[in-house]
Amino acid sequence: MSNNTNTPGKKKPVKTILLIIAIAAVLVFALRDVLFKHGSSSDDISTTADHEGKLLAEKYCQSCHLLPDPSLLDKQTWKSFLPEMGLYLGIKSPDVSLVAQQDKDFYPAQPVISNEQWQSILQYYEAAAPASLPHNAANYSAMSELSSFTPLPAPPFLERSSLRASFVKIDKRVTPARLFVFDANSKQLFLFNSNGFLDSLHINGIIVDMSFARNEIMALSIGDELRMGPDKDKNGSVIPITINAAGKMQAKAPVIKGLARPVQILNTDINGDHQTDYVIAEFGKLTGTLSWFQNNGTGGYNKHDIRAVPGSVKVYAEENKETGRNDLWVLFAQGNEGIFRLDNKADGRFEEHQVLKFPPSYGSTSFERIDINKDGFKDIVYTCGDNGDGTPILKPYHGIYVFINDGKDHFEQRFFYPLNGCYKVVASDFNHTGNIDLAAIGYFTNPAQPEEWFVYLKNNGSLNFTPYRAPAGMGIQNALTMDSGDFNGDGKPDLVIGNDFAADKTAATGPLFVLFESK
Repeated sequence: MSNNTNTPGKKKPVKTILLIIAIAAVLVFALRDVLFKHGSSSDDISTTADHEGKLLAEKYCQSCHLLPDPSLLDKQTWKSFLPEMGLYLGIKSPDVSLVAQQDKDFYPAQPVISNEQWQSILQYYEAAAPASLPHNAANYSAMSELSSFTPLPAPPFLERSSLRASFVKIDKRVTPARLFVFDANSKQLFLFNSNGFLDSLHINGIIVDMSFARNEIMALSIGDELRMGPDKDKNGSVIPITINAAGKMQAKAPVIKGLARPVQILNTDINGDHQTDYVIAEFGKLTGTLSWFQNNGTGGYNKHDIRAVPGSVKVYAEENKETGRNDLWVLFAQGNEGIFRLDNKADGRFEEHQVLKFPPSYGSTSFERIDINKDGFKDIVYTCGDNGDGTPILKPYHGIYVFINDGKDHFEQRFFYPLNGCYKVVASDFNHTGNIDLAAIGYFTNPAQPEEWFVYLKNNGSLNFTPYRAPAGMGIQNALTMDSGDFNGDGKPDLVIGNDFAADKTAATGPLFVLFESK
């Protein structure tokens, strides 16, 4: 990726190179001293102790992820959350959560910094952080209701007082198209087509994704629970599903077991042997891996690690026109958050390039690869909004981002739309206008503004969007999953959104899902 600008055949003398390095080092330290003495608009360090805390944070916190600016969280949140981060430095505190204590074997047995140094870091963040974060939510009361789709709730037998749609999927390979919906509470997989309900199937696990390859349907189970439990939980599996001509489903024995909280399964040919391999994103917790499972041709799969760190959320496979191999684009959350391009170097080896970096408080949730400005290069539409990480406050930077590709896989932010707890985005030309619209859902929403579970951004061109909210009375509180596809066969993409519902003061029951049919 780097460009060598040295003239071939000419070498600079070693003494000259050393002199240049020495001068550069002096200038760097001198410049840093000037910045600390005179300050800047973003890093005004008022005391010697705060100065020391900032330097220690740069050294230790930045070793795992992008250095978080104190302004990303308020004082109280930093105070309650930093003790758990201290575990990564071997600092044990009675203030850490029970779950973190259960995972104590994964942290350093001895502190890597002194208690005085740790207290300096705490003091720096508490002193520099704001008392509260600004509110940057959209004004839903001023929005028009979405009128370009017809909302169709789930049938009455799937309207309940407690339900959790962990997965929805429109299968467009068959005619009429099929709709899969999984309820994590009852552990049932439901199957529909445009004519109505077809079948239900109880699964030993919670389905969070499906892969459709040739005649295979592989269902991915995250394990027994959706919540983030101890890191020892490795109950995820891949379960083959068959469907007969009458639409009746049957589950077979798992073909892959022992996965650490997997969230996506993707079928692709990694090694070019014309066999269907699988890439699985194990979100995990303290452990987890982005891996590919090589088809051995006899019904089994051999695991190969691609990036052995937790937090992988979303993966795309794209054919490289120059090599003919399938490269991977991957979003990682947890700690070192960002989007990576993994170049397939053949034989299952990958070369890593991080194209975007995000602070760990962002809580990355999804992204799409699509040419949104029609210049011939795929851009990135990204969402962040996971608030289940120990910092459950509303964050003004949660929402939908558009990063434009300069043609060389360098990306620049050109658009942001705030959405509390944003969990997923679908980018598509829903109305056949030639412009890419955006549909997004919110999961960790503001209770005072329940409409945040859905927003539709109509693209008027040049990244100028008009927002629309869902019609009132849909009975949805928090949306956990969403998919798009032509379900009714009219040639336009529809939307299906899964509901995460528990009875509250405003509604006794809610639908498992809602289908937005394009008009």
